[in-house]
Amino acid sequence: MNENAEIEKIADMIRSKSREQLIGLLNFNKENASFIELELQICKNLNEIGAIILEQLVPLKYGDGYKGSKVNIDEETTYSCIAKDRPRGLLTAFGKITIHRAAYTEFQSGGLKSFIDEALDIENKRIS
Repeated sequence: MNENAEIEKIADMIRSKSREQLIGLLNFNKENASFIELELQICKNLNEIGAIILEQLVPLKYGDGYKGSKVNIDEETTYSCIAKDRPRGLLTAFGKITIHRAAYTEFQSGGLKSFIDEALDIENKRIS
């Protein structure tokens, strides 16, 4: 898929979610919600849209981190791909998102590595 198609896909997701949220806000206000309750609900809704945008932009900007079935870092360190698409959750300022990325294991240590986690500086973190 080209970049324009990806942008339109994200825009459609945002439009759909925004419409759903606006309908919910109109019904929310009919329940005699106070102004502050309405304001907080709008903030929550905006965070949901932010999470959608962030989750969709990560693979567009950073890719999936797949570098082949084997990656040699140096003479002693070789990583083998164990999954081309291994999802992981991350708590962000917008709420929880899921990042889909390739995962590798290192033969000597048996440790798990994701080059995307490294690029995003979220290795061994559950909160950004």
